[in-house]
Amino acid sequence: MFAQRPAVAPPAQPNLGLLPWFYAAGAILFLFDAARGAAFLASPGGRSQLLAGLARQGVDASMQQGFLTVYWLVLVGFVAAAAVHGAAFYGLRRLRLWGWISALVVAIVWSLLIVGIPVLVRLVSRDVRRAFGVD
Repeated sequence: MFAQRPAVAPPAQPNLGLLPWFYAAGAILFLFDAARGAAFLASPGGRSQLLAGLARQGVDASMQQGFLTVYWLVLVGFVAAAAVHGAAFYGLRRLRLWGWISALVVAIVWSLLIVGIPVLVRLVSRDVRRAFGVD
């Protein structure tokens, strides 16, 4: 009476090797660096050390607050980078589309420093795209 559809096998999980773990290591690295920097900015002694270092480098006193603001923005960027690395790790391990997209974004950013080009090539290969539901 009802025609049965042929069973479609889910795509095989691609062999990404240690790639998800490199993303996890990146997340941990950025979180450690952001925590260290936030500790410097949060404590009065740390801020005074940063300001003294800027003064030793010859930065004018009127510009030192601007440098601290830029430092704070870099820390926020580190937290965002850690979040994207973590999303890529969990997404790649569970075969989710958003994990693949976040891994691709991170690889594109890292490819600006040349180190992400091999990862980018692996992520855009046909079998990986098909396994993550992009093709």
